[in-house]
Amino acid sequence: MARINNGILGGINGNVGTVEGYVRYGVAYVRAKKRKRTSPPSPREKIQRKRMEVVNNFVNSMTDYVRIGFEEAAQGKPISPNNAAKSYQLLHAVQGEYPDISINYAAARLTQGTIELPLNPIATAEGDGVHFNWTYDTSLNWSDRSARAMLLVYAEETGKSYYLFSGARMTEETDFLELPAELKGMKLHVYMSFIADDRRSLSNSIYLGNLVMETLDLNTRGISTEPDSCAILPKRRKEYAEKTAPLLHENGKITGLLFDKAFERESPPFRGSSSA
Repeated sequence: MARINNGILGGINGNVGTVEGYVRYGVAYVRAKKRKRTSPPSPREKIQRKRMEVVNNFVNSMTDYVRIGFEEAAQGKPISPNNAAKSYQLLHAVQGEYPDISINYAAARLTQGTIELPLNPIATAEGDGVHFNWTYDTSLNWSDRSARAMLLVYAEETGKSYYLFSGARMTEETDFLELPAELKGMKLHVYMSFIADDRRSLSNSIYLGNLVMETLDLNTRGISTEPDSCAILPKRRKEYAEKTAPLLHENGKITGLLFDKAFERESPPFRGSSSA
């Protein structure tokens, strides 16, 4: 039996013969009644299920974060911010061939909006957390100067996310996200966004690479800056190396990713070469 909640012109909830009705986000739908499936999934269905599983595991670890990040994208549509975030990842951030399907962390987007990102965003593993630095440029970010940092670290091994919704203002140029000690030695994927005080205007998120909080004699064995190396101004790469060098173990290394070409733009990614 079905019920018409809003009179003869309203949508139905429940079963009517071979169909069933339901209302989702204020929109009424009617579909064929579900039947128990007896046939095995097709190869295409297996691929899509695996893609969905990978995206669900990733996005569901940061539900509160993407709820803010995709709230505007979901407005006026019969979907939730969580659904909008998953839809984006399915279209742009899934890689590999079945069954080896995974998230392309550099292509993932956790927030989207029009606030302009600052220059030279960098994340480094320091002590018991991740240190974020960036450059505030008044010529680019004047109207967004009061926006606050939204920080997120995703631990690939555990499938958990750790985040901060309202961090330092863009003008402060630095922030720190403290993390549990058990994350030391694990690969961490780092993201940063900015959000206005009205909690509606945001920037697109930016991927700041994968880090490892691994210590020996209180020094880090390695600092990986993939792929945020290309977001550092060429003239400041030496400064970055000098500041991170003291964090390394005696035989530690700083690794990164650069494009061996020049781009016709004044924003990241910046040019790279074997000498710069």
